[in-house]
Amino acid sequence: ATTLSHPMHQWFGGSPVPTSGIAGVTVDPVYRGTGVGSRLVGAMIRKQRDAGMVFSSLYPATVPVYRRLGYEYGGIQTKYRVPIAALPSGSPPLEARELTEHDDLEPMKACFRRIAATENGLVEGTEDDWWPNRVLSVIQEEARGAVTIGSGSGSDAAEGYAAYVLEDIPDRWGYRVSCTHLMAETPDAARSLLAFFRRFRGVGMDLDWHGPPAEPLAVLFGEQVVKPVFSFRMMARILDVAGALEARGYPSGTEGEAT
Repeated sequence: ATTLSHPMHQWFGGSPVPTSGIAGVTVDPVYRGTGVGSRLVGAMIRKQRDAGMVFSSLYPATVPVYRRLGYEYGGIQTKYRVPIAALPSGSPPLEARELTEHDDLEPMKACFRRIAATENGLVEGTEDDWWPNRVLSVIQEEARGAVTIGSGSGSDAAEGYAAYVLEDIPDRWGYRVSCTHLMAETPDAARSLLAFFRRFRGVGMDLDWHGPPAEPLAVLFGEQVVKPVFSFRMMARILDVAGALEARGYPSGTEGEAT
């Protein structure tokens, strides 16, 4: 049996909360039903709590075992798809710039964190490989890329960005543009990202990305062409109640006590 934990920040109330992302839980079929998986995950979350993590989240392969460990549904991941030919036409308000593996990633990271501070539940790994490998390994391989949108400078240079891969479509001609991240801080950045991906029409058939259950990008389309094609519920639990309440953010002027 195996499991692992990714140290992350998960945003709540505008603040990053130290989070243990549980993953890779596997048990040999011979030993399933013996409780070994529950004991293993239980030991892992105790270890992570002792290491300073106050929250934990995961995507479950099965729900009951994690409910017994105190996890419950805490969010949902939704993948959206739109035909590239249906992307809005017109001149983009902001310039798109393709990234290389030698570019500074700080403007992109700063953009993500500003957006994450306005939402609840977005995550950013704190391990060194999170951005270069999990998000942006796409710029180091053929048929992959990343682009930033913006007109500012320094940490404000990116108002939006996307990392993407061109995927073959089984039994169909052309390819699909699939984004690991597609993030826009402003309406102009969103329009400019969609305009960038419109360049792929012809051989590019569809654009995929992940977003919230009520996807705001859909309002930029004249018709109901943005369709959810996949959803998967996340589960979460608090590891340290006092620590979690102290770490999360609150609206300005909020006061209170907890016992």
